[in-house]
Amino acid sequence: MSGLPILDLVLGLIFIYFLLSIICSSAVEIVQSAGGFRAKQLEKWIRQIFNKPALNADGKFYDTNGNTYSEDQFGNLVDVNGKISKRDNLVTLGGAILDHSATTALSKAGKTGTYIDATNFVTALLDKISIKKSGHESPLSTQLDVPASIEDYINKLKTTVSLTPDLQRTLIGFANAAKSSATPDISQLEAFGKKIEDWYDTSNQRLTGTFKRKVATPLTILFALILTLAGNIDSVAISKYLYTNKEVSKQIADKAVAVIPSFKDTASKPLSDTAAANNIKRGVESLNSVISAGFPIGWGKDFSFKMFTSSFSDHILGWLATIFAIMMGAPFWFDMFNKIANLRGSGAKPTTAETEQKKTS
Repeated sequence: MSGLPILDLVLGLIFIYFLLSIICSSAVEIVQSAGGFRAKQLEKWIRQIFNKPALNADGKFYDTNGNTYSEDQFGNLVDVNGKISKRDNLVTLGGAILDHSATTALSKAGKTGTYIDATNFVTALLDKISIKKSGHESPLSTQLDVPASIEDYINKLKTTVSLTPDLQRTLIGFANAAKSSATPDISQLEAFGKKIEDWYDTSNQRLTGTFKRKVATPLTILFALILTLAGNIDSVAISKYLYTNKEVSKQIADKAVAVIPSFKDTASKPLSDTAAANNIKRGVESLNSVISAGFPIGWGKDFSFKMFTSSFSDHILGWLATIFAIMMGAPFWFDMFNKIANLRGSGAKPTTAETEQKKTS
């Protein structure tokens, strides 16, 4: 025992909130994955930022059907038959990045996975903006015109037709900064790539914030509400029960110390569908293992809608507290567990006959 029953009570509540948060967040991950919300948001950002037409390997504009186009002396877009065409169906730089071999993985054409690694993104971007618009040179000379130095990239950035002026200035600024930030261990090209990676990661962090606000948070509230009401998980009732049943409180606290660390690797990062489903299973099993007869969770076998409505006023505060606790998230409760568990472990130990003898000697 910790010698401080209140710590057992707090750990017991933290354990229950942690398991509920794990179950809820894992369910949200599965729904997000099924709906492709993250992938759609990342794809939208890439297409919006890189919205100018891209060039194929031969240095020509092309559309989604594989038709190629060139510009005549008046700037009109013409196909191989000399027919003037519109630019609406041209593949943009964003679409070309999504279709690049460095980023596609197993995604469908023009689509992105849930996440594109910054290094792979930079590889695709620099490859596509390095293509020179086809003129009188042969397609082979266009394909082999690969930048070999930072100055080559700066020249490519100045002449590319696939970037907006703002993006041109931004990337040229990165290239110039890379000249002075290079070290004996990091070349100018590596420093240039790293600056683009940092810019991409920063943009992804902003996207994550937007994603949480627009998608993850509403879904978490919904699942927390369903989980709380379906399980009649009243924080006030649970707290009173643990306070009056100190032995049960201690057993749950001991269980928390044994179980919560096993969730360390999955409590604070996006999960695959399989890992999320496994987390839900483990969370439910762990929750069931601490619910004994008389524990105030669940509606019982005689549940009815009338029972729900008649007890609404009695449970509303406890339900709201539970929903709020779930909204805090598993990482929050994991950190709280570590702090309270350490405090509990270093608390006053029960007095034994041996220690009493030492005090009197």
